[in-house]
Amino acid sequence: MRDLSGIRTRGVMTHEGHAWLTTEPFERERILRETSTALADTATQLRALGFPCFEVSIGSTPTAFHARAAIGATEMRPGTYVFNDVSVIKHGVVMLEDCAVTVLATVVGHPAKNRVILDVGSKTLSQDGAVTSDLKGLVLGKATWRLVKLTEEHAVVHVPENEAVVIGERVRLLPNHVCVVTNLVDQFVTVRGDKISGTLNIEARGHTK
Repeated sequence: MRDLSGIRTRGVMTHEGHAWLTTEPFERERILRETSTALADTATQLRALGFPCFEVSIGSTPTAFHARAAIGATEMRPGTYVFNDVSVIKHGVVMLEDCAVTVLATVVGHPAKNRVILDVGSKTLSQDGAVTSDLKGLVLGKATWRLVKLTEEHAVVHVPENEAVVIGERVRLLPNHVCVVTNLVDQFVTVRGDKISGTLNIEARGHTK
């Protein structure tokens, strides 16, 4: 690597994604400790071989809450942790009130007694629903509504047949995977309580090169 022109090493990094496979806090802490120790050892060996290793970077949202257990790391870079979402709730890492991003949708159809159509689809929510089985996200304030299918522009919601449905009603959806949602929109509208407080541009959207 030393002989490759244009290549400059800064350090080592990893993502302990396997921490998503457990819902036990002590297990997530163990994963973080083992991962950070292994990465710090790798950095030490690289320095001994003459490679600069200024950064030892680790990170995943499930382990972020155990950051004090990290050994030898200079940086921790969790992603979902910034906003949180359904997947983090399902893993017992946060509560619903810890989630900061929702998608505002409008009821645009009630074609059957047990089905409601919303004006938001996979172009906003994405199809990432693996963590919550058949669900594509949560409809907040509607405990009996199940968001079960997304087309590009619309969402299909199953509702009880006796449920009152108002065309034009606006509902808030909590996405399964907020990282994808962030990359699908140009701007967030920020709110404080029930009032709009400003906007937040997604500066890095689409910057994948």
